[in-house]
Amino acid sequence: PRTGTGNTLVSPNIGPNVMDWIPQSLRADIQAYRSTIDVYSYINAAIVGAAGTKLHVPAGQYYIVGAIGSAQVLTATGATSIDCDQGATFLVGNATPGTRNVLYVSGSGSSNWVLRGCTFLPETGTNPTVGFNTLVLDTTAHPIANAIIEGNFFSSAIGGGPGNGWGIVTINPGQTGFWGSTIRNNYIGNGVDLEQGGDSDSVVDNTIYGSNVGVRVNLIAVTSTDISAVAVIARNNITTTGGAVQVLAGNYIQILNNNIEHNGS
Repeated sequence: PRTGTGNTLVSPNIGPNVMDWIPQSLRADIQAYRSTIDVYSYINAAIVGAAGTKLHVPAGQYYIVGAIGSAQVLTATGATSIDCDQGATFLVGNATPGTRNVLYVSGSGSSNWVLRGCTFLPETGTNPTVGFNTLVLDTTAHPIANAIIEGNFFSSAIGGGPGNGWGIVTINPGQTGFWGSTIRNNYIGNGVDLEQGGDSDSVVDNTIYGSNVGVRVNLIAVTSTDISAVAVIARNNITTTGGAVQVLAGNYIQILNNNIEHNGS
């Protein structure tokens, strides 16, 4: 994707290149989509090194499994956006435990975090036991505000087995929150869980499929009588096996013009 004003087009992929952290000996296999060497540590180093900017991920196959005993494969903060070129694929290896999240993002106190254009696939296309949640947004310590998650592909064969991980899930035990953010134009396997989500989030124009509820909304209670308001769920195509939309808590929830097909038993 390209953005700009008037007749001027500016690539959003301007920033540190993840390849700068990956050894030269591994780059050809990545670019040829035949990589089978775990590069998670190099990507995590790149995310840290690109703090405060946007990390550019060129087209290629990035094979990832993660560290032994780790709960996450890739770890980021809201200070580093991730912008993928078309064809940039994170291939989650078969050795990745079914309890390990693929991309874990913690709030940093900064706004405008972006995840754009990335593909997350399992090494074996129909393996539902690889990894757990594909994208975790943890705002325990700091908020993630005004985020944009767009144009990504989250395979339903990641975390789709026993335990049913989510495509996208928020974690917010306090009141810091994931708010003012937009999830749009993605293919999302295994649904979106806005657990303890904040104000003014939108889930729009996505294709949502696989396990779980398509969109689960459980917004945070600021007080016993004041629950976060305004979640917009609109123009999605939802075919998940656990139902389409579930609202547990929230005010002024807008559910508009979704195409819903029931695939449950």
